Amino acid sequence: MANSAKALDDHQPYAAQQNIRLQLKLDTNAKDIVISIDEHRLMQVLTNLLSNAVKFSPLGGEVVLSTKRIADEVEISVQDSGPGISEDFKHKIFQRFSQADASSAKMKGGTGLGLALCKEIVEAMHGSIGFESESGCGARFYISFRLID
Repeated sequence: MANSAKALDDHQPYAAQQNIRLQLKLDTNAKDIVISIDEHRLMQVLTNLLSNAVKFSPLGGEVVLSTKRIADEVEISVQDSGPGISEDFKHKIFQRFSQADASSAKMKGGTGLGLALCKEIVEAMHGSIGFESESGCGARFYISFRLID
């Protein structure tokens, strides 16, 4: 998935400013993955997910972009090393203008539109988006698309 490598390359300067290490992990059969999506829209989503991951990771942290095949789908995920998402905010994460109320999250800036737009874009391409997060253990956002036979 060339888009994954390009997305990481594009974010390297921003990550370097924050002393964040970017890592790419591709499934061994990633070369054989074929999906039908809008490449520019996928880059938009990856850009937002990577920007958020870098923004919320601590100095010296790590952000991992990975791609793996799961049955008849491909999953692309971004894992950060930040504080995670609070339980009381999880149900609002994909709503427009939603931002965590914690002062540290508010200081990071943003409009609260990025994840809502990612959800709309991914779903318009017939994919799905979700996340996993445990307080203090970072967050992992993932998008999934059906493979083409």
